[in-house]
Amino acid sequence: MILESLAFVPVEYEMPGARRKDTQLAPASERLIRMTKKIGIRRLVGFGLGRRILEKICRRELLNSATLREYEQKIREYKVKIRSMT
Repeated sequence: MILESLAFVPVEYEMPGARRKDTQLAPASERLIRMTKKIGIRRLVGFGLGRRILEKICRRELLNSATLREYEQKIREYKVKIRSMT
C-alpha cells in the first residue's frame, strides 16, 4: 500500500493555448544598447517601439532573442530615416 502511493504521478492539465514555446533569452548587444541610448527612448517610442522593451534593453535585462532582433532592425530603420531627412 505504501509503495503504491510513492509511485503515483499526478496528471497535470494545461489550458488550451497556454503552452509556451521555448524562448531563447539573451542580453542586448552593447551596440544595440549604445544606439538606443544615443537616439533616446522618447524618440524611439515616437517611432513606434515599446517603452518597456527599450528600457529593458538599456538596463541589460534578458529578452527574447527574436524581440531583440526585431528592435535592432527597427532602430536601424530609424537611423536610416533620420539620415535621409538631413
